[in-house]
Amino acid sequence: MDKKQEDYVALVYLSLKPEVAKRHNLPLKLPVRAEDMLKVMNEDKIPLEVVVRGLESQLKITPEDEYYRSYLISAYLEKVKEAIREKSPETARVYLEKAGKVMEKEDHRYSFFKGLIAKMHGDLASAERELRISLQKAPSDLLANFELANILLESGEYEDALNYYKACMEIEPQFSLSYLKAGDAYMSMRRFDKAEEMYKRVSELDANMVEPYIRLGVGNNIQQRFKRAIEWFEKGMQVKKDEWSLYYNAAYSYDKIGRIDKAIWMLKYVIDELHVDLPFVYNELGLIYQKLGLYETALDTFLRGLDSAPNDATLVLNTANLYRSLNMVNIAKEYYLRLGELNEKEKMINNIYDMYEERFDVDNLVLSLDSIADLPQEMEEYLYEAQHIKQNYEDYINGYLSKFSSILAYALNSPHTYGIRKAITNILQNLREDNQIDFLRLNSSIKGSKDLNTLKDWYVHPDDKLDPEVAMRTLAISILYHRDPFVLKRMITGSTLLTHRNLRAIAANIGLGILIRELFMYSMEEMDEFKYDLVREISEFNWQLGRKASDVEKMSFEEKIDALVKKPNVDMLFLTSFDICSHPEREDEEYIEIVNSRAEELNEDIKSVIYFMIRSRNPNPNEGLYMDDIILETFKKIYSIR
Repeated sequence: MDKKQEDYVALVYLSLKPEVAKRHNLPLKLPVRAEDMLKVMNEDKIPLEVVVRGLESQLKITPEDEYYRSYLISAYLEKVKEAIREKSPETARVYLEKAGKVMEKEDHRYSFFKGLIAKMHGDLASAERELRISLQKAPSDLLANFELANILLESGEYEDALNYYKACMEIEPQFSLSYLKAGDAYMSMRRFDKAEEMYKRVSELDANMVEPYIRLGVGNNIQQRFKRAIEWFEKGMQVKKDEWSLYYNAAYSYDKIGRIDKAIWMLKYVIDELHVDLPFVYNELGLIYQKLGLYETALDTFLRGLDSAPNDATLVLNTANLYRSLNMVNIAKEYYLRLGELNEKEKMINNIYDMYEERFDVDNLVLSLDSIADLPQEMEEYLYEAQHIKQNYEDYINGYLSKFSSILAYALNSPHTYGIRKAITNILQNLREDNQIDFLRLNSSIKGSKDLNTLKDWYVHPDDKLDPEVAMRTLAISILYHRDPFVLKRMITGSTLLTHRNLRAIAANIGLGILIRELFMYSMEEMDEFKYDLVREISEFNWQLGRKASDVEKMSFEEKIDALVKKPNVDMLFLTSFDICSHPEREDEEYIEIVNSRAEELNEDIKSVIYFMIRSRNPNPNEGLYMDDIILETFKKIYSIR
């Protein structure tokens, strides 16, 4: 075959109806290669590949034909869009370069798609640059404005993103996605009122779109307006009853208001009825069962989740923790070791260490961790120390008691060194063989211990209802678990929360217990600072515990204020203060408006503390109080209320 025959192409010109040609952006007489005619006849729609090949052949015949040139450029750009939808950036780049070569002068569309391809590669800087070039050539292009806004939103440039979303609204007021994404920008800025305004506008423009209802619900969850969140989720369910994320997020809301039954129903509906097989859904359902004490059901749920996602580190960790709480240590260890295979080595080491440390099981602790390569230096030092202590346990205890009792007696300005030492010895005798506390024996010894009760006089506690037995029990636990501050905190909070609901008493005991450990680090000359540090330490523990308790209580700020009106008490005032401190995304004016609405019913002292907290929570770095001082000052104010 000679060169001329090889280059020969037979074209058939299909006549298209004007409305069809316009709808598909095709010429009225579409050139089709003869060998492609069978594909055209066998399909309802002319394949894009056929259109491209025909127009390419036409341009070879009539290279100066601007009419067909414009349609070939459009066909190439359609192939670019198709490749982007199929997440194939290299194919998109090939067709974009073809379009660029056919263009006599690169227009705004070339820069637009070049920006989108750069975004697919994760190069946001290049994507932003190309989209800005596109907008210089076509400032009113809706999609260029929208995509640039999306990139700015992803980059955290929220104000700039909003400017381009607003430009989209001006160009096309009915384009609902610009309002949806503007709402996302406001959400990221914690401007929930403006976000809600945008999402509501979306639902007005497109009644069948479920996304604004999801976002409205999540926004209210973030603000702890759980009942309002549920209302939005339920409205979304009316729009799209099989949207799993509505039920998943509603479960969180129901859990927070104490409707555990509804939370469980929602999560089970997602798994069993909507057939969503995502690990975090199983995880949330398992945690709720565990919280209710339904350990076998919780374990079944975690394991079911691991069947579908065996490499989900969160499910592996929670499964291990549950086995550990059921005292099935060997199985728990197997799951902790799996964390190392999932690039969670630090969690693996810390949890294995914690599990055996709380049992003072030095042999298994060393056996489990000694074989792990690249242990942190402090862990290796601890293993060495633990082995040494176990081998010389009696000498260690005697030396510890002697040093501890003398330093504690000095710190407390007490002459009762012998009595304190005797009390500590009695406490240590209440360890079981597995080195866990025998609480029945401990309670009995506390009730009968005059020596231990001498320590109580050193507390000057403003709470007249402080139970001395609770104080002594937590102090005893703090002595027993002085070796590990993390275990210490867990043991004190875990045991005393079950027996005593006064947060100030618990926090005071935790603060004192931690400081008992730190006494070993003080020299005699530094003891003058001890009492000041005690106040600060207790205040910080009070704060941390209060935040935790605030979550447990599952009360909104409005409900806390209502509780203070009905029954003024210091513990609820603590929780109210923690709420203010823990939610910087809420505006000061919003808190003040809520307090002002009940101002005439609130106690004056309580109001002064709340107003102080609102005024102080986000101080200017160059003036006013820092956060540590705010915590301490609020703590003092609350303690001054009798």
